[in-house]
Amino acid sequence: CLMSKNKGNSFERLICKQLSLWWSEGKSDDIFWRTASSGGRSTQRAKKGKATKNHDGDIGCVDASGQPFLDLFILECKIGYSKESIHDIIDAGPSSAKSKILGWIEKLEMQRKRLGKPWWLLIHRRDRREPLAFMPMRAASLLLDESSDLNLYPHGSLWLPSKPSMGMVVVYPLIPLLTNVTPQRIIELASRE
Repeated sequence: CLMSKNKGNSFERLICKQLSLWWSEGKSDDIFWRTASSGGRSTQRAKKGKATKNHDGDIGCVDASGQPFLDLFILECKIGYSKESIHDIIDAGPSSAKSKILGWIEKLEMQRKRLGKPWWLLIHRRDRREPLAFMPMRAASLLLDESSDLNLYPHGSLWLPSKPSMGMVVVYPLIPLLTNVTPQRIIELASRE
C-alpha cells in the first residue's frame, strides 16, 4: 500500500534525524539516512556474494563520523502494526500465529550473522505511541552502566523460544535509551570489535 510505504519512509527519516542529533550532540541532523530500498540493494548484492557498505538494514550513515554505530548495529524501523505487541511473543502457544515482531527480530538476526555485526536494533512505533527499541540483552548490558537512569523507565525482557541461541531480547523506550547511551560509549565498544 502506497500510504503505508510513505508512512514508513517518513518514520525512517524521523528516526535518522533523531539518531543524527543524538550522535552529534545536537549539532547535525544528517549523519544517518535511509538506505536504498530499505536495505534492498544490499540484499540483492549479497545474493551475488557482494558486500555493500552502509546499505544494510533501513539506516546507513552519510557522514563517516556515524560509522562506529553502524559497525556495531544493523537497524530496522517499523511503524504501525498497532495490533502487534510483545505479548504475542510472551504468551504464544504452539498453535499461535507467529508474531510479526518475532519475525522482524529473526530476520535481523539472520542479517546480523551474514554481515558479521555484533548486534541488531529494531525500532518499532505503534500508531499514536512512543517508539520502542528492541536489542539483544548483551548489547544493552555493554551499552548501559549501573548509573543509568533507564532503570526508572518501564522496559521488558523477552526469551525467544524459537531462537534460544539468541539469548534474551530487551525492550526500551527509544528516547530514554538514547538519553542514557552516549555516542562515546558506542565508539569505545566499536574500537574493541
